[in-house]
Amino acid sequence: MTVNIYIESSIRAPARELNGVVGIVLQAGDTDNTKTLFGTVESVTKNHADAICLKNAVSRINGKCDKIIIHTSSNYVNQCLVHWRNKADLSEVKFAAEWQEIFKVLNQHEYEVVFKQSNEFRSWLQQECERRAEKHGF
Repeated sequence: MTVNIYIESSIRAPARELNGVVGIVLQAGDTDNTKTLFGTVESVTKNHADAICLKNAVSRINGKCDKIIIHTSSNYVNQCLVHWRNKADLSEVKFAAEWQEIFKVLNQHEYEVVFKQSNEFRSWLQQECERRAEKHGF
C-alpha cells in the first residue's frame, strides 16, 4: 500500500514568526481511505510550520506501507528530505526535534518527495488553510 501525504500552511513569511494554520491530507491506498487534518501553529516561521505539519502527518502512519509519497510546495521540506535522508545526527539542524521524529518514521519506509507539482489537493488545501487562518484572526 502507498500512502500519499499532502501538506500546506497558511504562513508565507519565511523569516517572520507568525500564527497560522497547517493542513494535511493523508491518502492510504485508494481514495476511499482519505483523512484531512488541520491545526493551528503559533509564533513559527514558514519553515518551522512546514516541519511541524510534516511531523504531524508522518506520526499518523501506524501500519505497514510499501511507500510514502510526500507532496509539498515547500522548498524547505523538499531540500531537507533530499539532503538529510541519510544524515545520522540531526541534533545540530534547525527544528531538530521535528526532523528526528520525521526521519524516525520515514527511514522505516521507502519514500519520495513530489515538489510543487499540481495535484488534486494542492489548491484546495492552500485555500482552506488561508480560510481557516482568517477565521482564527491570523
